[in-house]
Amino acid sequence: MISQKTNSLLDKALNFLGYGDVKTAKILFICLEEHDSFTKEDLESLAEGFKICVVPSSGNTQIYYWICKIIVDLNTKNSTSLEDYKKEFLSQKHSLELQSNLYPLGKPSLKSWNKIYESDLNLSLQDYQDWLRINKEKRYLKLRSYKGKKLIDCF
Repeated sequence: MISQKTNSLLDKALNFLGYGDVKTAKILFICLEEHDSFTKEDLESLAEGFKICVVPSSGNTQIYYWICKIIVDLNTKNSTSLEDYKKEFLSQKHSLELQSNLYPLGKPSLKSWNKIYESDLNLSLQDYQDWLRINKEKRYLKLRSYKGKKLIDCF
């Protein structure tokens, strides 16, 4: 069971909420999970809550396109293009969005599992699924508690 396997890296990974600037964001996007797995470096750089970062060029998923499109279309005071918003603002300081995932550990599908999670977090897929069953609703409620943010579920 996961409670016996707790370590600081695992705690950080499970308490990581997503990307963006909490102070300036107007909209919170909640997705199911990342399309890809975290690397060891990703895990070590996670912070509890939200992390401000540049979306890597490899992060060209459809969800980033739609997040940028929604933000740019709603932000009528600014004529920023989709590509410019992605390069200059998406998940960075002064971004207008927060992007989060209901399931905190990235993986390409619900049944896939990253061996780094086994080796570095000492967490099996079954342990993670057990944790999700217990904590998914609490995590969702925690995300929804960000006052003043409009919410878009992207499941």
